[in-house]
Amino acid sequence: MNAEDVKNKLIHNCNKFTGYRIADCFLCNTWDRWGLNKETGLFNEINQKTRIPLGKFTYEKWPDSIAGQYSYRNNFKKNQDLNLLLDIILEKYPNTHEKNITSVHLRIGDVLAQKQEAHTSRFLDPSFYSKQEFNNNTNEIFIVFGIHYNCLIDESLDYVENVKKHIEKKTNKNCKIRSTTPDEDFVFMLFSKYFIPSKSGLCKVINRLKPLLENK
Repeated sequence: MNAEDVKNKLIHNCNKFTGYRIADCFLCNTWDRWGLNKETGLFNEINQKTRIPLGKFTYEKWPDSIAGQYSYRNNFKKNQDLNLLLDIILEKYPNTHEKNITSVHLRIGDVLAQKQEAHTSRFLDPSFYSKQEFNNNTNEIFIVFGIHYNCLIDESLDYVENVKKHIEKKTNKNCKIRSTTPDEDFVFMLFSKYFIPSKSGLCKVINRLKPLLENK
C-alpha cells in the first residue's frame, strides 16, 4: 500500500472501530475506570447516564469480534481467561498457522498526541528499533499498527516511516507495513514466529498467549 492508501485505511478503521479494544476487554482492570459513552464510543465522558462497561459496549457493537465473543462467553466477568481467549481465536481462525516472519507492533495516534503527558512511558522513539535483535532467518518483516481515534494521522504515518527506515537500516531488509482490522492484525502478530512488541496492553496479551499456542 502507498501512503495515501494507508491513510485512507486508517481513517476507515477509525470510523468503524472507535472504542474497540481487545486488550482492555481481556485485562479487565480498566473496566470500572474506563466507562464508554454509548453513542460515541469514547472514554472519560462526564455524564454517568451515558456510560456502559467496556465489555458490554464491545459485545453490543461488535458481537462476532474476538473481544465481543470473549466478553460475552466470559459472562462479562473481571477475570482473565487465557484459554477461553485462545479457544475463540482458534475457532474464528481455524486454518491459521505460525509463519516464519517478524511482526513489529507500533502504537500511534493518541500515544503520539500525549507522549509528553500521560502516555510518555508508552511512546517509543524510532531509534528504539535500531537496538532490537532481529532474527536473520525470518522471511519477512512487517510493521503492524492501528489507531483508536482519528487523530494525528499524518504525524502517525511519519512516525511509521521513520521506524521503517531504522529497521531497514538495522536489518538490510525491506519492511512491509500492515494495518487491517484489529482482529486480523492481532491474530497476524500472534502467529508470527518472531514478535517485537510495543508498550501496549495488546502486546502483553499476545506475549501471554504465545506459550499456550505452542502447546495446542
